[in-house]
Amino acid sequence: GKVPCVVAAGFVTLSGRMEWRAEVDFLTKLAGSFVGVMSVNNRLEFQKDDLDESPGPEVAVERTSRRVGRLDAVAV
Repeated sequence: GKVPCVVAAGFVTLSGRMEWRAEVDFLTKLAGSFVGVMSVNNRLEFQKDDLDESPGPEVAVERTSRRVGRLDAVAV
């Protein structure tokens, strides 16, 4: 999906709704990695917490790795 992004004087504000919490975390880190960005205001919401370790940490890590890997491929 698309994420509205406002940039002003090195400050980035992300807003919108993502399906997975890992996507929110990834986009926040990605936005902060650009030269000149001083701060990221994360107003993103998520529908499903794929980082919740209740099914077991190895399951959450595997799910997150697959999703973030796909996001990395799209971002490059």
